[in-house]
Amino acid sequence: MEYFADLHIHSCLSPCGDNDMTPNNIAGIAALKGLHLLALTDHNTSKNCPAFFEACRRQGIVPIAGMELTTAEDIHIVCLFETLEAAMDFDAFVDSSSSESKTAPINLVSRISATPTTNRAGRKNSLSHIQLRDHEPGKNLIYR
Repeated sequence: MEYFADLHIHSCLSPCGDNDMTPNNIAGIAALKGLHLLALTDHNTSKNCPAFFEACRRQGIVPIAGMELTTAEDIHIVCLFETLEAAMDFDAFVDSSSSESKTAPINLVSRISATPTTNRAGRKNSLSHIQLRDHEPGKNLIYR
């Protein structure tokens, strides 16, 4: 069986999305287009992911939580998460990092590598500086 996916969709929370790009509308259009898997990757937020998950499940689509993270160097990193909880934990981390700085976006790459956090399941979340430095374009990094 063939599966069709779009792993880089923005909702109305992203500057490039328009007001019609609600989680419900995204899932509805994806179902009409025959997509099976769909990732919501708004700029620097995962706040629409819970509603997106509900809308996708109603349409029979497998939802994937994500975020398009912008670094201080204006590099965009598409982050896909294994669980909705992991995405929301990372969203809270991004929010706390952004609120500590007067300039946005801050250098989250340095912050992520320097400060492992603990998710709700008690696991450490971190990417080492070496992982980030040696990352090859097109390859995946996993933040757990």
